Amino acid sequence: MLGQLTIATALALSFLLAPTPDTDDDCGEQVCVYGTGGGAGTWKSGERLSRGKRKKEEKANRKRKDVTLNVVVEGGRGSVFVDGRYLATEGQHAQRGVKPGRHEIEIRDADQVITFGVLVVSRKADAVALVVHAER
Repeated sequence: MLGQLTIATALALSFLLAPTPDTDDDCGEQVCVYGTGGGAGTWKSGERLSRGKRKKEEKANRKRKDVTLNVVVEGGRGSVFVDGRYLATEGQHAQRGVKPGRHEIEIRDADQVITFGVLVVSRKADAVALVVHAER
């Protein structure tokens, strides 16, 4: 019970300590990337990763520490997919630990793709927040 409480407390604290706009940031036309811990990352809109490139990235960065990724959809609704896997936008599963390197991100609202691209996560980052402005 104490272990579960500690994990729940850690998750709550990490959610409250999510990156804010006064940290390192990279803002594009529709997507802003905020990060803490010495680097945020960069967003490359409209790019995709092939299966081979994704496997190569996983292998190159598998021993590196996890970076907490949080994706927020502002001004609309959308489903978030990180490397082809669903990521909740609210609740206790609204963030995921990812390795540094390239990750394919896609935000969809039903059949309509709001935006997609490649997020390059810095090795120095502790947490990265991707804010998608659906109205832009």
